[in-house]
Amino acid sequence: MSIRLKLEGFDELLREIEAAGKSADSAAESAVKAGAYAMQSEMQSALRAASESGLASRLPAPQIEKHGNVIKARVGFESTPYDPRSPSDYFKAIFLNYGTPYRTKHGKEAARGFVTKAKRRSRPKIQKAQKEALEKILQRLKK
Repeated sequence: MSIRLKLEGFDELLREIEAAGKSADSAAESAVKAGAYAMQSEMQSALRAASESGLASRLPAPQIEKHGNVIKARVGFESTPYDPRSPSDYFKAIFLNYGTPYRTKHGKEAARGFVTKAKRRSRPKIQKAQKEALEKILQRLKK
């Protein structure tokens, strides 16, 4: 005696899961972009408050990188080799953020800590973007 099982609607379910996967990718990418631009905005305002050197206006736009299922955002100055005769904006930002307590030749610079302030202020905005993306993904799966 054999048992027969007929599955109906399985193809539709597979199509819905595939469509949800595509919407999940786009929702995740939009959440990362929103978080990166929120961090960029907070970093610029914190840097403006920390220094009047114009460094905030030279802060580059966030870089969004996608490798497979991993989406990353890089916010801030790009690392460069150190040149003591002409330090790049990257090192100027580091010196402003952490200070120069051991420097004697050109005077000491107090630590401003603007990176930590920017991270703290942007965290709720980033979490909100992530929550909205998750709700968008879940809404697609519930249909």
